[in-house]
Amino acid sequence: MRGIAAGSDVELATRNGRPMARGLYDPGSPLALRIYTLDPREAIDAAFVRRRLDQALSSRLALLDRASTNAFRWCNGEGDRLPASSSMSTTRSRSCASTAQPRARSHAS
Repeated sequence: MRGIAAGSDVELATRNGRPMARGLYDPGSPLALRIYTLDPREAIDAAFVRRRLDQALSSRLALLDRASTNAFRWCNGEGDRLPASSSMSTTRSRSCASTAQPRARSHAS
């Protein structure tokens, strides 16, 4: 696709021009368009990424036994609807990092 920069927010439409999804364009990937949302009106911006990261963290914390877990993966790419592309990899690696939670350990004498 000429004239579209890597990392551009792109609307995917049917042959008839009906919008169906939004994603980020990556000309260097075998998957040129990574779909982020099926709502073509939803912007892929910082607020969008923050909402997805908040949802990912909430789902982890709801299932996590914090008394026996000291680390977990906050974001799991496609599983949390934040697929990676090479144009997003630096941003995503900063945003989707594992989170460590210190916990007290008892040592038997």
